[in-house]
Amino acid sequence: MPPDWYFETEGGTHSSWEFSIRTTTHRYKLIFYSFSEELYNYLKADFNMANNELSEIGLSPASFTYTNIKDGIGVCGACTVSESDWITVKR
Repeated sequence: MPPDWYFETEGGTHSSWEFSIRTTTHRYKLIFYSFSEELYNYLKADFNMANNELSEIGLSPASFTYTNIKDGIGVCGACTVSESDWITVKR
C-alpha cells in the first residue's frame, strides 16, 4: 500500500522523512520601577528638555534647571526597583 504522504526533492520522490522538532525557549525578566512624585517630575523635566527641538534652533531656552529644594539646587526623590526571577517559556 502506498504511503498517504510524500515529498519531492531534486533526487526524486520519498515516502520516509527524518525530521527533528525544534523548540524555541524564551527567557523573560520583569523589572518594576516606582518613583516618588518629586523624582518623577525631575525625570519628566529632564526628558522634555533633552527632546526639545525648539531649543536646538534657538526658539526656547536650552538650559535645564529643576529643583524641589527650597532656596537650593538639586532634587530630593526616591526610587524603588523590584525584579522577578527569570521566566522560561518553551514553544
